[in-house]
Amino acid sequence: MSDDFSIRKLKVEDLDALYRIREIAFLDNISRTSPEAQAQHEAMLPYRYGRFRGDELLSSACWYPFGAYIGGEPQTIGALASVVSAVTARNQGNVRALLYHGLEMLQADGVGWSLEYPFDTRYYHKYGWETVSNGLFFEVPIARFARFNRPDEVERFDALDAAEMARLKRIHKSWASRYNFTLTRDERVRQDWQYTLKGTPWEPAAGSPFIFATESAYLVVIFEDSGPSTKLSVTDYAFESPQGREDIFGFINNFAGQVDSVRLQLPADDPLIMEWSNFAVAHPHPLHARIVDAAAALSGWESRAPVDLRVGISDNFCPWNDAVFQVETRGGKTHATRVDAPAQVELDVRALAQLLSGSLTVSAAQRFGLIRGEPGAIETIAAINPNPAFLGIADYF
Repeated sequence: MSDDFSIRKLKVEDLDALYRIREIAFLDNISRTSPEAQAQHEAMLPYRYGRFRGDELLSSACWYPFGAYIGGEPQTIGALASVVSAVTARNQGNVRALLYHGLEMLQADGVGWSLEYPFDTRYYHKYGWETVSNGLFFEVPIARFARFNRPDEVERFDALDAAEMARLKRIHKSWASRYNFTLTRDERVRQDWQYTLKGTPWEPAAGSPFIFATESAYLVVIFEDSGPSTKLSVTDYAFESPQGREDIFGFINNFAGQVDSVRLQLPADDPLIMEWSNFAVAHPHPLHARIVDAAAALSGWESRAPVDLRVGISDNFCPWNDAVFQVETRGGKTHATRVDAPAQVELDVRALAQLLSGSLTVSAAQRFGLIRGEPGAIETIAAINPNPAFLGIADYF
């Protein structure tokens, strides 16, 4: 057997080997027998890479170029998913090699960020990913929605024509652009809105989704019957005005007497997270962010005051980030370049990801020893105005 290792995109003829690996690693009993699932795997081949020993597939990972809002503007992110290894190839550095190859590839393409949902946050933390805020999940008694006024007009859609779909996309764009990492749903990689509203062709959404909308808000819900109680799960929603938010919660109040509780995800800046803290439940998917290219990640942010400082970043996995960067404001937005000069502020790439994603404040970073340097320079970083991070469960990848 050859000891020559290589990394390349998977081909159609590699898929049977992938299915055999997934059958054990993911307990995936569908891919080897389902034509629909196999068609989806073929469609994903442009984004799927494998590490091989000779012709033997050892490990595989997907890097999806999703559009996401960062700093209020759409950017391409490298979404890492479906990382898998054959049982006999584990703990041999194969995934590490795939991660480095993928990050190097993204950096060459000018991508600033990578996101992933880790099976274990400790594993990817070794390679520079860090957990960031992704809102909170709640299971709230239906009676808690009685305080919200029911909207006068709500439409239910079984199917969406072009005009109705345009309305939902408009509302989603207004909502999504207020947060970091919320997907644009531009459908260049997958059928984003099909996934959101109907589930995937090979794995339909559990239960029947129901779609409702007002002029400035929409929500998608599923009923879950678990024996003695019935739950309403809000799988997607967005609003573009305060009234839209009132309409969403007021409409949910209409289900009083039919359901016992409501399960939904709220972003970290929603005032209800404080009132409903005792109804919080485990988040099904912690979100990890990784700065791929520090210069790109530090650029493009609106700032409340002029920024002019040198930031030293330590990165033990991506050497191109392990450097000092000059960050300054140009035309109201930050711009960063690598420089050969002493740093005024120093921090690890993981802490920088939390700061820029809005998951950590500068003052908290100081208190916990995650940032150090000249006091005035540290305060300058606080002028960068990041939005909170929020990647809704409907956009799970």
